[in-house]
Amino acid sequence: MNIRRAPPSRAFVTPEPHQPPRRDPSVRRERPAPVSPPALIRRSLQGHLDRGFRPDIEGLRAVAVVAVILYHAKFLGVSGGFVGVDVFFVVSGFLITRLVLGEVASTGTISLLNFWGRRARRLLPAAAVTVIVTVLFARQMLSPLGLRSLASDTVGAGTFSANFVFAHRLGDYFGNQLGTSSPSPLLHFWSLAVEEQFYFCWPPLLLLLTRRPAQYRRLLLATIGILATLSFLAGLWMTSNKPAWAFYLLPSRMGELLAGAALAAAGTAVASVPVTWRAALGWAGLLGIAVACVWFDESIPWPGSAVLLPVVATMAVIAAGMSATGAAVTAVTWAPSSVLAARPLQWIGRHSYALYLWHWPAFVLAEARYGPLSWPQRVVLIWIAVALSALSVQVVEDPVRHSRYLSAISVRSLALGAVMCIVVISVGWSLRSSGGELDGGVEAAAPQLDLINTASVPGVSIVIGPTTPSALTTPLAASVPVTATETTLASPDPPSGSLAQLVASTQRALTNATGAAPVPSNLNPSLATARNRSQPYDDGCVNIGANSKLQPCEYGVAGADRTILLYGDSHAVQWFEPLQQIALERGFRLVVLIKLGCPVAEVDVPTPVLHYTCPPYRDAALAWIERNEPDVVVVGNSYTQYPAEAEEWAEGTATSVERIVDISSNVVLIGDNPAWVVDVPECLSANLDDASECAISRADAVRPDRISAEVVAARDNDVTFVDTTDWFCTDDSCPPIVGNVLVMRDETHVTVPMAEFLKPVLEAALDPALDAA
Repeated sequence: MNIRRAPPSRAFVTPEPHQPPRRDPSVRRERPAPVSPPALIRRSLQGHLDRGFRPDIEGLRAVAVVAVILYHAKFLGVSGGFVGVDVFFVVSGFLITRLVLGEVASTGTISLLNFWGRRARRLLPAAAVTVIVTVLFARQMLSPLGLRSLASDTVGAGTFSANFVFAHRLGDYFGNQLGTSSPSPLLHFWSLAVEEQFYFCWPPLLLLLTRRPAQYRRLLLATIGILATLSFLAGLWMTSNKPAWAFYLLPSRMGELLAGAALAAAGTAVASVPVTWRAALGWAGLLGIAVACVWFDESIPWPGSAVLLPVVATMAVIAAGMSATGAAVTAVTWAPSSVLAARPLQWIGRHSYALYLWHWPAFVLAEARYGPLSWPQRVVLIWIAVALSALSVQVVEDPVRHSRYLSAISVRSLALGAVMCIVVISVGWSLRSSGGELDGGVEAAAPQLDLINTASVPGVSIVIGPTTPSALTTPLAASVPVTATETTLASPDPPSGSLAQLVASTQRALTNATGAAPVPSNLNPSLATARNRSQPYDDGCVNIGANSKLQPCEYGVAGADRTILLYGDSHAVQWFEPLQQIALERGFRLVVLIKLGCPVAEVDVPTPVLHYTCPPYRDAALAWIERNEPDVVVVGNSYTQYPAEAEEWAEGTATSVERIVDISSNVVLIGDNPAWVVDVPECLSANLDDASECAISRADAVRPDRISAEVVAARDNDVTFVDTTDWFCTDDSCPPIVGNVLVMRDETHVTVPMAEFLKPVLEAALDPALDAA
């Protein structure tokens, strides 16, 4: 019998448990040795660093400093030579980052004391000597007021804050410092302050990134990209809204330094590009720098977007000179590095820092002492700067920079730098304290305006009439032809009523101020504070630079039913303080619409910035007037800062007045004040014993063609025109001080106290318009 056995049920079969192999205790398992952070950083940077001396960069430094010097000397049409500073920024960012990364690759860390000590030896002794010598010569060549300003600049140079000092002053680098007012002999220290501030911030950030050693290079490139982008965006915004900040401060300039840093971080990776392509790229970069030097000028919004041209061009030149070995490209004989390595350019590049330091004070001090310089004089000054630079490098820079004693211990170099800073700061403080008082030591009585009989004022013939709207808005006096131009000149009607009496009183005060007298010790404002401006400047209510947007600000009585609008340029806003008092006393709301450099007259302003921003600003202002319907529109602009010919000014004034009258029937056109040909506070500080030395003749101070144009425009449009000439000048002369009141804060702008002194006259002139509101 066959017996079959049933197969075992799989449901009850359990697998054998897995038994891991037993480890022999006598055998040790080897683990890979951990990689140290310095090794990880070296591995991250390995093969990427550009090393060795780069003669092409030394030549590039020469190109940069030559551009700056030619720009300041006004030679060869190099109107955009200021871009040399931007070239310096890119080169500095590249060299400093390359130096620090070389240390990181070698040691895995950064010695901040060593870095700052090297910078102190390299920069501070030469800068301190330049400041001291400049101050010594300035004491003989600048006015006392100029020395006061220089004292602040010297302290700024010693504290690495010169860029903040200049950013705080009115306007931008071009309009204020290189314009009609005397620039500071230490103005160029702003760029050194920017670099020094970067040196304080950048190495610590590179050290912080070593906390992620394995990703160091990638993290570095990402950080550079983010910060550079933010800096360029900040520069775009600040150029339009805060142009002085944009020009001087690190946040808007850091992107240029980081552009060079990006090349240092990328290193020899660019060597993968064929050498002929990079050589062509280098020539394109040099061409871009040259184009910027001759195409740009001081009216361009800077840095803004235009700065990308010299920055990218400089990057192209630096990248063209890189190779896998870190040496400059020599495989292509026509590469730009072969030209940049020429011996003259190498000498200039080696002395570029000293040339930058010495040339500017030489130009400024010579012009302050001798007036505008001829081209032979400027050539001589350039050679003087070259000689001083060679002496500085040989006697100061090289001995200190290569001192074994100082370089052996970083603290010694830092101590030397601290001593240099203390010396410079002390020179600044001593300069300020040794300047003496800026007055003649005698007090003067404050001027008074009274309603007087005009017949009692010799030489003044003013018709007294009723102060009614018709008295001031009736057709103005008949025009009289002038042979100098084809434009017909017209004179305004003489004032009437209380206005006539107040003008007569003003004339008496002006007549009393025409004699020889010292600058009063109670001068208001004092010469030291003469540059103070109207309140809307401090309130951010004055549009400056490339911004074409309205910045209306409200003053006077909040919520009042009646509104006064003050519209114009810097010569309109100088009447703000008396208008504010009038608005408060009479229950008006006061609104200001002010843009510097933009006249109400529709004339062309021949600068790339204002040429494009003034027309839309005018349109926006007229649209605001149409929407808000102010009860009184007070307009005014400068006569002197716009180069329009008489005919163009007449047409532009007529057009603007017609446009305003079309939307507002109660308009007052304030004529501009007379203008001096010298900076009044500067002149007075040099003539403390006799202020009359700074008076100007009426004929030299007044622009009759401008007055005539506004008279005709007002007559044709039934608009009130206010001639202010007799508020500042007698028949013959315009005194700089009336009683104890300083008349002008520069060549063309009225001081706040003078405007407040004239408040009764201004109110009388505005009475008909205010009563009609």
